[in-house]
Amino acid sequence: MRGSKILQHFCGYMIIGALSASAAVAQAQPTDNLNTFGMPGIVTMPSAAPLDDAELVTSFALDEDERKFTLTFQITPRLTAAFRYSRIDNYLGRGAELFDRSFDAQYQLLHETRITPSVAVGLRDFIGTGQYSGEYVVASKHVTPGITATAGIGWGTLGTRDSFSNPLGRLDDRFNRRIRAESQGGELTSTQWFRGDAALFGGVEWEIDDRLTLAAEYSSDAQDLSARNRRADDSSALNIGVSYVVRPGITLGLQYLQGDKFGATAHFALNPRNPPAAGDLSSAPMPYALRDGSAGRWAGPLIQDAIPEDERTPALAAGLAAEGIVLQAISLSSDAVVVRIKNDRFDSPAQAIGRTARLLSLTMPARIEQFNIELVANGVPLSRVTLQRAELEQLEFQPDFINASLDSTVIGSAGSTADLVSLADPQFKWGLGPYVALSYFDPDSPVRADLGLELTASYAFTPSLSVSGALRGKLADTSDGSVRESDSVLQRVRSEQPLYDRDGSLGVERLTFDHFGKLGTDVYTRASLGYIEQMFGGVSGELLWKPVESRFALGLEVNEVMQRDTDKLFGFGDYDYAVTTGHLSGYYAFDNGFDLQVDVGRYLAGDWGTTISLDRRFGNGWVVGAFATFTDVSFEDFGEGSFDKGIRIAVPLSWALGQPNRNTTAVTLRPLQRDGGARLNVRNRLYPTIREAHAPELTDQWGRFWR
Repeated sequence: MRGSKILQHFCGYMIIGALSASAAVAQAQPTDNLNTFGMPGIVTMPSAAPLDDAELVTSFALDEDERKFTLTFQITPRLTAAFRYSRIDNYLGRGAELFDRSFDAQYQLLHETRITPSVAVGLRDFIGTGQYSGEYVVASKHVTPGITATAGIGWGTLGTRDSFSNPLGRLDDRFNRRIRAESQGGELTSTQWFRGDAALFGGVEWEIDDRLTLAAEYSSDAQDLSARNRRADDSSALNIGVSYVVRPGITLGLQYLQGDKFGATAHFALNPRNPPAAGDLSSAPMPYALRDGSAGRWAGPLIQDAIPEDERTPALAAGLAAEGIVLQAISLSSDAVVVRIKNDRFDSPAQAIGRTARLLSLTMPARIEQFNIELVANGVPLSRVTLQRAELEQLEFQPDFINASLDSTVIGSAGSTADLVSLADPQFKWGLGPYVALSYFDPDSPVRADLGLELTASYAFTPSLSVSGALRGKLADTSDGSVRESDSVLQRVRSEQPLYDRDGSLGVERLTFDHFGKLGTDVYTRASLGYIEQMFGGVSGELLWKPVESRFALGLEVNEVMQRDTDKLFGFGDYDYAVTTGHLSGYYAFDNGFDLQVDVGRYLAGDWGTTISLDRRFGNGWVVGAFATFTDVSFEDFGEGSFDKGIRIAVPLSWALGQPNRNTTAVTLRPLQRDGGARLNVRNRLYPTIREAHAPELTDQWGRFWR
């Protein structure tokens, strides 16, 4: 029985990893050695070598007493961070299981040189209940190309074997005392960092070849959470491990720990910058049509001017449609053309602009010198890209064409041309397909899954006014039907989500009327009315100020909503709860790929506070980020976890498939979903849509302009 339960939980962790890291794919290089905590290390102890920049690793470790799932990300070339979910059997000898969530961080202070070692400082379990809490300073050096030696000093759990008085106590007596405070978990334990007794650890890694590595370490951690009051001298300080690279990105390992138990690890690594598909597998674009017929490629004006005026727009629309681009409006003057396009295919708007420019070169008369291409989303023009036709003709085959074409391109605000001829857009769309809804980290099961069918439909009254909805019917799930009762002292706006999953087996996920607009040059609007999400319905309004050339944006959202019935149909009577919620939001896109968002306002449970989000965004559409919310709800009233926090990962399908696709698979990993700091889930918020069509994003993506 126990073995089957272990298998069930381990399989659950595997599902999390497959979703959060998009499974294991072949990468150019294998990851550096990782320990059983999923961080750079020897066997269980840390080392000072970081991972490759942007590497994302899903790790699984199990032994006779513990199972760990860890998601590790190399945030910057020096900074490594990890989130861990653990299950400990027979916790402290009490016969019960403990499910624990924790975060780690490590920063490399010095790079290894020919003479000096790499040096890093780290925090283990610095946000959590403190079961694994410890700090360390560690140094690693290659003795030979294949042998690496590591030595360090640890505190907390890393200072529990052969410990000695804290050397930092000479600086301040407070470093001599380490007092563990009881909490709900999830709090920063900074008052304990580098305090209390310390101990030394070290080890050696021998890389026999590109695949096989042996490691041995002296551990300074005498802790055994599966036994009560186990002493350091009851177990061995020597841990031994072997790891084998099955293929680049997949590493398996075996360990012999504390002299009396065996363990196993599996690490699945990928790097968002390295797609699994070799190159861009999309169809090649049509050649750019020259007007003078040079190079013998085109007949020049014989093609462009021979097209009858009444056939130009249909020809352009048909060509764009074949590329997955919708022509929404067009206007021709004596020497310029303005087109408004909706990009339904390319994850990079710059690529959609390049494809449009090629078709304009073929269909526009020779007199047209300027192409003005406006990107449109939800019926609203977001920006205008002005291209000089003659410049493209001269630059197309130059080696530095991308940079040269960007220098001659103007990215500005969308115009207000009065004589734009609007074209009909498909009004009714629908789709039917399977869905998988997952929830994580329930103590009874690491992963719960609902499987079923989802019917979606939308009708556009105008390009900017539509009604859309989604109806889901559950066919199967992994739950036994029981729902753990919420112990929240706040309004239960999220903690009773399992009731909605159970009772709403056939329910309306959302059903809203949505209108998008623009007030002046830089101010965008959204208004939504209806069943906005699974648990709430009402009215939502949003304003966003975002100049085209700016990396900064400011938004305001206000919602008046009521809590829906748990059957997810059309009633609001189960809870009889209404709330006004909303936020003032600031956004800043740094030029190094990081995005900062700060939201200040009122949350669904009526609490006031701030959410801080930091995302690393890659040019291919990947996003890896984290967020934390602090409100006026005390840690005690919030309950387990103390405050809302989590990790989010977005994986573009185009990255995995090698084909243009605007769909993205997004996963949000919250250690625990409580009622404090809960925000309304609104589709089509303005900033994510608008930012991709503005100058900073288009400039960063311009390398895909001519693909």
